Amino acid sequence: MVGKYVTDAFLNILDEGLSLEAINHTYVALIPKKKWADYLVGFRQISLCNVVYKLVRKVIANNLTTCWLILFLSLRVLLLPKG
Repeated sequence: MVGKYVTDAFLNILDEGLSLEAINHTYVALIPKKKWADYLVGFRQISLCNVVYKLVRKVIANNLTTCWLILFLSLRVLLLPKG
């Protein structure tokens, strides 16, 4: 279940067009693959993105995919040879 803060922030960004800049921060944690990792290769990185940013990004990407599909199908019909 999504909390009120996440829901309000999500709707404010989508409805009012607020900037994503304030929430577009990602932290990277390095987790060692074995007990004593000496080099960077010995670590696994994990991105800790903001949940609101991930939700907004996913909704925008899905909407753009739908728009591109409609545009592509419309152009396809126009470019098909008639006859």
